[in-house]
Amino acid sequence: RGETATDQECSLRRKDTGETWVGSFNLAPIRNPQGEILGSVVTGRDITEPKRTAEERRQQEERLHLAQDAAHLATWDWHLTDGTILWNQEHFRMLGYEPYSFAPAYHHWADRVHPDDLAATEARIQQALAQGSEYQAEFRILLPDGSVRILEARGRLDRNPQGQPDRLYGVMQDMTLRKQAEALLREDNITLEQRVAERTRELEESQSKYRLIYENEIYAICMVEVDTGKILDINEAFIRLYGYSRAELAG
Repeated sequence: RGETATDQECSLRRKDTGETWVGSFNLAPIRNPQGEILGSVVTGRDITEPKRTAEERRQQEERLHLAQDAAHLATWDWHLTDGTILWNQEHFRMLGYEPYSFAPAYHHWADRVHPDDLAATEARIQQALAQGSEYQAEFRILLPDGSVRILEARGRLDRNPQGQPDRLYGVMQDMTLRKQAEALLREDNITLEQRVAERTRELEESQSKYRLIYENEIYAICMVEVDTGKILDINEAFIRLYGYSRAELAG
């Protein structure tokens, strides 16, 4: 009974198989020369597969967002043609901004990069744009409260049909805790190596002192196993003083 054409979607069931499908229908009025509605024309098409594909895509995006949130991954999508940049909420938070409080621009990111790291990081971006290579960089950011964080960014470049750079998109992750842990581990390894070296040196010095005593012509030395009383070794001074050979006393 509508005055204009309308579109509707609804689920239907086949009479013969009971299979459910989704249809999209357009209802358009039929009018006489005076403009009066005499009836309507109904056209329909099966959109089951497009609906299923759209639902699967929506679920995949939800799973991706859940994975990104769980891993605390910041994502960005930089459209180079018009300069539009898209950030997820983790990207805002990672750089110390309130999520979605403004439309991101290049300078919002550059303003947070540590001044000592900015030139090298921007050079990596220009290299990716010029060579079409994947973008990867590790850099520090300086937050408004004065704290410094270490971030790692990875991105990929897309080109348009004319071969010109079109999009640079990727992820960014806070590596501060990992870097701190690695630094502590390196310090522990250095300390351990120093202790091992000191202990080795002490053992070598002890062995050297014992060797000097063992080889001394004055002291007669006989090494005996405590549990069994067996003679393990004698030195030359013992042989000279007691007149026994090693073969006679061994064991």
